[in-house]
This record gives sequence, C-alpha cells and structure tokens, in this order.
Amino acid sequence: MIQKLLGIVFSLLCVVTVLHAQPILLTVDGTFSDSQSGLLTGSRTVTISLNRNADLFAGNTGTELWTETLPNVTFSSGFMSVELGRLTTIKPEYFLDSNVIFIVTIDGVSGRVGIPVRYVPLAVRSNVSDVALRVSGNAIEGAIPASLVTGTLSGITGLGPLVTTLNSSAGLTIGTRTLFANPGSGRVGVGTSSPLHALDVSGNVRVTGQVIFADGSSLSSASSLATSGGGPISSTRDVTLEADNDVNFTGKIIAKVGGVERLVILNDGKVGIGTTVPIQEFEVNGGILVRNTTISNPGAIRFDGSVFEGYDGVAWRRLDIESNSAGGWTFDSVAGKLVQVMPTSKVGIGLTTPEYAL
Repeated sequence: MIQKLLGIVFSLLCVVTVLHAQPILLTVDGTFSDSQSGLLTGSRTVTISLNRNADLFAGNTGTELWTETLPNVTFSSGFMSVELGRLTTIKPEYFLDSNVIFIVTIDGVSGRVGIPVRYVPLAVRSNVSDVALRVSGNAIEGAIPASLVTGTLSGITGLGPLVTTLNSSAGLTIGTRTLFANPGSGRVGVGTSSPLHALDVSGNVRVTGQVIFADGSSLSSASSLATSGGGPISSTRDVTLEADNDVNFTGKIIAKVGGVERLVILNDGKVGIGTTVPIQEFEVNGGILVRNTTISNPGAIRFDGSVFEGYDGVAWRRLDIESNSAGGWTFDSVAGKLVQVMPTSKVGIGLTTPEYAL
C-alpha cells in the first residue's frame, strides 16, 4: 500500500539563538497525515531541506541550500516538533533570497511537502546583515563588518560603525565632499580625487598641534603668525630658510614687516637692510649703532662711549675725526688729503713733550 503525504499544518517558530559564536536554531511544528492511515503516529526519520527557486508542482526541487536528517522523530496524532540547525549549521545568508522553501520528506511516506518561507525572523535578518557576503535591498538591520563590504551599496544607510579594517581595491570616495584614497599610489586627497602628493588638500587646513618637518623643525602656530600674538618656528636642530633650490639663480630671501621689505638676501649672497638692491656684501640704508666690546678681533669696530676705535690685530686705533684743537684726523680740502692734527701746535722730533712749535 502506497502512503502519500497529504497535508501539513506548519509553523516556523522564532529563532532560539542567533549569537555570532552560536548556531541559528529553528523550531518546526506540524501535523501530518497520509492517504491511507490518516494522521501519522510512531517514530519516523524526517529529512528537511532548504531550497531556492523550487516548484514541487512542476517536479522541480530547485537548488538545495541546506539539509538535515533527523532520526526517531515522534509523531503523536500526526503532530511532530523538531529543532533544526543542531546537526547541520544554518547560515543566515540562506535567507537573502525571498524565494526559499523548506521541503519535508518523511521515511515510509511517498511525496514531499513544500513550506514557503513567507518571512524571516528579525533576529535572523540581523545576523544575516552581520555576516553577509553580499547585501541588497532596503531596511537591512544589523551591522555589516567592513571586511565584507563589497560592490555598490548605493541607497543603504545606517550600517552602523565599522568594527574591522575597511579594505578597498578601488579608490574610496565619501559623500559629496571628497575624501579619496588611491590604492595604487597610496595618496590621499581631501577635496580632490586626483591627489598629487601623499596628502593633497584642496581647501584650508587647521592644525591644533605642531607641524613637524623632516629636518626636525616644527611650526607650532602657523595661523597665529598673522596675529598680534605671533608664534615661533622652533627646532631642536638647525632651521634652514632656502631659496632657489632649483639653482636657476633667480630666487632670493625676503623678510617683510608691515608689508615692506626690510631685509633681503640676493642670489649672489649680498645682504641689504633698508634696500632691496644691495651692491656690496652688506649694505644698510640708514644708521648703524655700534656699541663697546672687549673682544679683540682684527677688523672689529667699537664705540667706547667717547671715541670710535678699530682693532688692527695689535691694538685698538682711534677712527673718529676730531676738531683741530683736539687733535686727530681731519680732511685738508686744499690738499685733498686726510692729515693728523695733534692736540697742540708743537712738533717734536725725538721728543715726546716738545716745548716749541718745532
């Protein structure tokens, strides 16, 4: 006698647990009967599979995604209750496709019963989005790990925080204001999708700390240099100001204060203060204040408070031009020469204290 599985009263109960480290467990309840003896009783082997795009009326079982065989399932007045996922892991991504059904086969009874999955419990949907290899559709719940984000995700919002490294084999652009990372060159562009340097910013940059340069120098407050407070350029080593580093002999160093060029260093090394076109190695357009010193270096000049002196390598010599009555050097406009005038009109030859004119 051939027994045929005739009907089913079926319910897919809630997910028992869907924690990351634990399996998804589903409870299936149903009442079964056959064409000969009615409601099933006793102990039987039941096989349940999850299939995609199946059409049992057409004899098409579709693609099998998951299957589990449960021995010794008890039927009481046709009713059975089994737990799925204990023997074979149910993966949440199986439910990404809307056209999936459970197919029930009972040992000793011919035929199969298809149970369409009309909905996916929210707990499963959350787990699907948490471990999904691909995502499509709207209203996806849960967080998608960054390592699993691939393809185009247009229109999907509220993915939650990325908890793993985000890897992209193509450039990464965020929002309408571009943050672009070029995986080939390793360059990052802010406000530009074609960065020319390791970091290329199209727009203003605000730094709350220091900008450290390769030579160890730092700029601690670049923005405040234009304010009344000012800001230092500091370094634990040398600080170099360089112009004409392409050596085409056109660059110079200019120091401006109040919009006026106060100091210039030309390409040939000439330094000018108060002039932009010095013609000597050092040229000052204005007065020079010389003070006293006790360091005796040949060529040094000093003012000791009363006279100017220059050191010739042996002694300090007076440089100032005094009046004839005081003695010293003066200019003879008739002879066109500098002459030395002694404090008195007496001249001694071989004497240090002459008493007469000669």
